[in-house]
Amino acid sequence: MTRIEALDIAINALAVSEDNAEAVEKLTALKAQIAKKRTTGKPSKKQLESAELKNKIHEVLAAADEPMTATAIGDAIGSKFQQVSGLIRNMEGVTKTYTEKGKAVYSLAE
Repeated sequence: MTRIEALDIAINALAVSEDNAEAVEKLTALKAQIAKKRTTGKPSKKQLESAELKNKIHEVLAAADEPMTATAIGDAIGSKFQQVSGLIRNMEGVTKTYTEKGKAVYSLAE
């Protein structure tokens, strides 16, 4: 349940009685404030960096002849293993498989 959904429930519950008009008004204003914060159209600096790294990861995987580990991908793009691992899990079109030794390797979906 999101905060906006929780506020909707609270507003509906309080709206039954006229004694709660002030609370309903304040909760409605809070709901509008939260909704406004959620719809900022400008991506953050971190989001822009992540998008750039995802593009680099995609390029490396496209050029690779065989599946690669997150460490190898990180070395190829000059990034840390942890950052690559986190980003690659959220990328569409990337498949994760395991080697016989149990290492996770990544490749582009065909």
